[in-house]
Amino acid sequence: MASNLVHSAFATHTQVFPVLTAAQIDRIQPFASLRHAALGEVLFEADASDVSFFILLSRAMEVAASA
Repeated sequence: MASNLVHSAFATHTQVFPVLTAAQIDRIQPFASLRHAALGEVLFEADASDVSFFILLSRAMEVAASA
């Protein structure tokens, strides 16, 4: 079985938040849902088990640990 992985120009095993190339984002896009988040919106809780991943296309995201 051929691998469909797209290797990043960055060492993803050393980055918590790797930077994807435009080609990588284009490859994922058909399987994704585009959504907008409001300032201060919680995207998921620390104990959530149904979250695959997010790709941030613009702005910034704060990652905060819950108390």
